[in-house]
Amino acid sequence: MKRLFCILLCLVTVNAFADIFTYSSARNVRVGTKVVQVGDNAIQVRKAAEPDKVTPVINKYGVQVGEQWLYDRGNGSYTVIMVNNNGVVYGVGDFIDR
Repeated sequence: MKRLFCILLCLVTVNAFADIFTYSSARNVRVGTKVVQVGDNAIQVRKAAEPDKVTPVINKYGVQVGEQWLYDRGNGSYTVIMVNNNGVVYGVGDFIDR
């Protein structure tokens, strides 16, 4: 009974968080006038559009390994681009904040 309760609690929690935002990990996203994909040069991406928010990505040893760029597309829709210290895009995605 205790195990069943824990499973149901996990399912309810997952569904609650799924309603908060929807994330789409895509192979490419549009930023300004450019279509960005993994492997692109970060300088070229930044020329297309400046991010609304830049957050450093820190590893477990406290070393900055890159940056997360957030672009606000309006109506609760955001684009996230992950850039490493070498200036190369290593992750892109869109999400909708509900």
